[in-house]
Amino acid sequence: MNGGEWALRGYWGTYAVPASVAMLGVALSALVYAWVERFEQDRISAEFQHRSDNIIRVLSSGVDGYANLVESYGNQTAVFTHRMRTTSLSHFLGIREEWEGSKPSIRQSIDDARKHYPGIRVMGWATRVPREQIAPFEHVAETLVTPEYDLKELGSDRVFVPLRDRQEYVPVFYAEPFEDASILLRNDLTSSNKIGAALTASLERDGVTASEPIRMIREITGQLGVFIVTPIYQSANRPGSFEERADEVYTFLFAVVLVDDMLQHALAGLDEPGIVFFVYPGSEDQAPSSLTSMPVYASNDDPSSIDVLRNDPLSSRFGRHGAINVAGRYWDVYSFPTREFISNYDTWMPEIVFLFSSLFTLIVAAYLALFVGRTQRVQQLVAVRTRDLELANRSLESEIDMRRQAEAEKRGLESQLFQAQRMDSIGNLAGGVAHDFNNILLAVLGYIELSRVNESLPPKVAKYLDSAKAAGDRAVTLTRQLLAFGRRQALAVAPHDLNGVVAEFRHILDRIIPE
Repeated sequence: MNGGEWALRGYWGTYAVPASVAMLGVALSALVYAWVERFEQDRISAEFQHRSDNIIRVLSSGVDGYANLVESYGNQTAVFTHRMRTTSLSHFLGIREEWEGSKPSIRQSIDDARKHYPGIRVMGWATRVPREQIAPFEHVAETLVTPEYDLKELGSDRVFVPLRDRQEYVPVFYAEPFEDASILLRNDLTSSNKIGAALTASLERDGVTASEPIRMIREITGQLGVFIVTPIYQSANRPGSFEERADEVYTFLFAVVLVDDMLQHALAGLDEPGIVFFVYPGSEDQAPSSLTSMPVYASNDDPSSIDVLRNDPLSSRFGRHGAINVAGRYWDVYSFPTREFISNYDTWMPEIVFLFSSLFTLIVAAYLALFVGRTQRVQQLVAVRTRDLELANRSLESEIDMRRQAEAEKRGLESQLFQAQRMDSIGNLAGGVAHDFNNILLAVLGYIELSRVNESLPPKVAKYLDSAKAAGDRAVTLTRQLLAFGRRQALAVAPHDLNGVVAEFRHILDRIIPE
C-alpha cells in the first residue's frame, strides 16, 4: 500500500465520525423535509377537500330545490287532474270554463316558479293514454288546449312523425309558458328513450326523477336540459308496488330544466376562487362516470380544460370526486385546485426546515471535525512526547546501568585497596614485630653462644643450650621471613623452589589470611 493510500486511510479514519454525522444529519433532514412536505400537502388537501365538499353541499341543496318544486307542484295539481280523469268526455265541456279560469293561475304559478328557480324552461303535464283512447284524448286537447293539437312522436332523425302502434302513450297535455312549449304539445314522451326511462324510473322510485341530459334541448335553447318528472296517481292513496303504481298512474308533472342555469342558480352567492369543478351526468347508482366525454357543466366555462387539469401533476394530486343527487340520478362532480389556490396555501416551511436542519448538522459535523482534529493533534503530541520520554528513559536506564557497573567496579577496587592496605598494615606490623623480636633473639643467641663457650658446662646443660640454640636459629629464620613479608629486609634475588618457599611460609599465611 503506497503513501497516498495510507494518507487517505488515515484521513478517513480521522474524519469518519464527522462525515458519518453529516451524512446521517442530511438524511434525517431529508426525512424531516419529506414529513413537513407531506404535512403541507395534507393541510392543502384537507382545505381543498373542505371547500370541495362545501361546493357539493351547495350544489346538492340547490338542485334539491328543483326536485322539491316539481314534487310540490305535482301534489298541488293532483286534485284538479283527478277531476279531469273522472269526468267523462260527454261532460267535458262542463269543466271547460273552470279550466279556462284556472289557466291564468297556473300560468302565474309557473312564472313565479321560474323566477325563483332559473333554468326551468317549461312545466306541464303529460297524460297516460291507452291506445284505444288516443282519439278522444286528441279531441279533449283540441277543445281545452289548442285546436292545432296534433299528437306526434319524435323520429330517429329528430323530426316529428306519426305515432307508432303501442299499447299506451304519454303525450304532453299542457305546458307553460305556452309559447315555449308548443313543440312539446304534440309530442309523445315515450318516443324518447331518455324521457321514457325517466318516467319508468319515477314509478320505480315513486317520486321525482330526472332524465339523462337531452341534447335536443341544447339544439333548441343552447343548453343541455333534463326532464324532471313526478307521477300523479288516480287514487289519493299511494300504491305500494311498482305494478300497482304503473296501473294507478294517470299523469306526470314534468319540468324542462336547463342544466347550466340550474347549476349557476344553485351556486349563487358561493365564492370559491381557485377551484375549478366539472359536472358529469351520472346514473341511478353512484358509480363514477367516464371522463372521456365532455362535462355538462364547467365552473370556468371551459369544459375542455379538464384534460389540462387532469394532466397537471400538481392539480391532479389534489383532485377530488364527489356526487350530487339530481332527482334520483347521481351526477359526478370532479374538482381540481388551480396552481394559484395551491400557492396560496403552500409555504416555504419544508425548505426552511431542511435548510436549518442541514445547517445545524453541518455545524455539528464541523465542530466534531475540529474536535477530532484537535484531539488528533493532542494525540500526536502525546505520542511524540511519549517517544521522547521512552528514549530518555532508555538513556537514563543505560546510564544507571553504567553507574551501577562503575559503582560495582569501584567497590571491587575499594575492596582490593582495603585488602592491600590491610596486608600492608599486617606486613608493617609483622615487620616491626619481627625487627624487635630479631633484636631480642640476637641478644638471646649471643648469650647462648657465650654460655656454650664454657667447656665446663655439664653435658645436660650443654644439651639444653644446643636445643635453645637450634630454637633460636628457627626463630631467626622465622624473623627473617617476617621481615621479608613486611619488606623490612632486602631480598637477595636467587633461584628458589617456589613450592619450598610456599611451604616455609604456609604456617604463617594460614594464620593471617582468612579462608
